[in-house]
Amino acid sequence: MSRLRLVILDANIVIYLHQLGIWSQVVDRCEIVLARTVAEQEVLFYEVDDERHEIDLTTDVAASRVRVVDVLASEVVKFRSQFDPLYLEGLHVGETESLVHLALNPQPEANVCSADKVVFRVLPHLGLTDRGISLEELLAKVGLGRSLPYMYSRAFREHWTRRGEQDWIGGIGTQRGKGGGA
Repeated sequence: MSRLRLVILDANIVIYLHQLGIWSQVVDRCEIVLARTVAEQEVLFYEVDDERHEIDLTTDVAASRVRVVDVLASEVVKFRSQFDPLYLEGLHVGETESLVHLALNPQPEANVCSADKVVFRVLPHLGLTDRGISLEELLAKVGLGRSLPYMYSRAFREHWTRRGEQDWIGGIGTQRGKGGGA
């Protein structure tokens, strides 16, 4: 089985993969890219039965099993200026950096995996509708398929991507009508 290339993971996915105990297996089967904020500030620990478990990605990063990418603050500001408060209130720093990286590095095999609806809603506005992938789809592609909660499912991704497409058509979520551009 060949490795799945350039999967940009949101913090919620990294944390959930650790909770499931399959992080290492996914890293072995995928080329993982994390925004620096995700890797260094958002993915610190997870809890199971009120017990805190630390997440340390330094070994994976040092071994080049996980690649950490940086985006310029000016790129983040420019990216965020495209959207109105409806989208901005749900778009956190790590998600923003991940989406900026995806938009500025358009590689056909690159996908972003999240369980946050705003990520999938934003993709159509960037002309990247087909670049979202749910954790359910990701795990199926790498032979680790399993039943997951709705927010990690293909149905969730498809629902919120369709909403993003509808928003784009209706001019909702962006600054298009206010002098901005998308």
